[in-house]
Amino acid sequence: MKGLKEEKKWLVVKTKANAEKKVAERLAMIGIEVYIPLYTTMKQWSDRKKKVQKPLISSTVFVHVEEKERGLLWNVVGVSGILYYLGKPAVVREEEILILQQMLQEGVYESVELSPTLIEGHEVEITGGDFKGLRGIVVEEVNAQKVVIALQGLGAQVVFTLKKGAVSRL
Repeated sequence: MKGLKEEKKWLVVKTKANAEKKVAERLAMIGIEVYIPLYTTMKQWSDRKKKVQKPLISSTVFVHVEEKERGLLWNVVGVSGILYYLGKPAVVREEEILILQQMLQEGVYESVELSPTLIEGHEVEITGGDFKGLRGIVVEEVNAQKVVIALQGLGAQVVFTLKKGAVSRL
């Protein structure tokens, strides 16, 4: 039907190695809303230390586009593909993007690693500490310190090592 505005969805764009920031910049220049989760870390050189921002998920940027804008992504230098899940472009829910933004803004993680597929495990709710109220899946039961925030639309999960906090099974 004419006149209906198409809904924008968050898609996962894969980039060439170490090209995340450049790709995000190029996408923004053509009017595409882009989110690249960055965290700050200390880089050590032989003569100095410096704070640098690094991508949380390597070779990945998130774009907020309508279906008709998807073709524009392929014209951007550095884009190597769009992540597909079950034969369709992987869609990341708005809430998952907001959780990533909040956690990075608050710096509530100790370390982060990307796990390529969803792993079956115990569903938990964090009952104390910085993650209080969040739900995830336990990856290891070693002192219940590693929890997973599953990004279902991405078909992946981010593993957070908790600084502190209690975990209760649901």
